[in-house]
Amino acid sequence: TGWYVANNSDKLYVSEAPIDAMSLMSVKRMDGENPDSANYLATCSTAKLNILYNRLTDDPNIKTVVFAMDKDDPGQKAIQTAVNTISAKFPNITCKQYELPDGCGKDVNDYLKYRNNRGQTNSPKKPEQQSEALTQEPVSPEI
Repeated sequence: TGWYVANNSDKLYVSEAPIDAMSLMSVKRMDGENPDSANYLATCSTAKLNILYNRLTDDPNIKTVVFAMDKDDPGQKAIQTAVNTISAKFPNITCKQYELPDGCGKDVNDYLKYRNNRGQTNSPKKPEQQSEALTQEPVSPEI
C-alpha cells in the first residue's frame, strides 16, 4: 500500500522509504520551503511501482513527479522503469529527479544526516532538477 502524505498539490515526491520522504520534508523546511506544498509517496520497495501508478490514476491533479529514490542500482533502475511507464501512460506528467550532492550518502535521509552533522542550514545547491534524461525514452541508468 505504500506510505502517502496528501497535501492537495500537483507535485508528488516519490521515495523508497517513509524515512526518506520525512527527511525530504525536513530538508525542504531547512531550505525555507514549505514541505506542505507537495505530496509524498514512499513505495516501500523499488519493486512496488504499481503503488505510484495507482496514485497517478487516482489523482489526476498531479502534474510533476520528483523521484527521490536511492542512488544505488535498484533505485536508479526503478526510476528508469517508472519514467518509461509514466511517459507511456501519463504523457502530461513531467518527471524530475531530486539530485543529491556527491559525497552526501545514498538517500535523502543520509543527506539530512550529513547536513545536520555539518551544521548546514542551507542546501549547497538546488537539488531538484529536471534532467533531460528523465524526459526522454529510454532513460539511461546514468541519471
